Amino acid sequence: MGRPPTIPLRVPLLVALFWLPPGGSQFVACEVADLAESTFCAILRDVLPAIIRGFPPFCFPMWLTSERESAANYVSRMECRIAGVVGVIDGTLIGVQTPPAAWKEAYTP
Repeated sequence: MGRPPTIPLRVPLLVALFWLPPGGSQFVACEVADLAESTFCAILRDVLPAIIRGFPPFCFPMWLTSERESAANYVSRMECRIAGVVGVIDGTLIGVQTPPAAWKEAYTP
């Protein structure tokens, strides 16, 4: 058994950043980077915790005023041009099942 190939330091980060946005197709990432699945998994085990450690700590708002302030900050960062809308689920990345027809009124504005 030989030693695993030496991978330049920038490659693991690039592989992880390539893999994250489209929803994580391991097969595609391995093919594009010409990596074995075991190497790819080892890269993710090293790189993802390092990326997470780089984010500021997250804490949930404890008071209603803090929640409203956080919501207002989020809306202003998203720069949505439709009043009262921050985001939309279109069923592309997150599967959406429609409710039964009898519940239609509850979901219609």
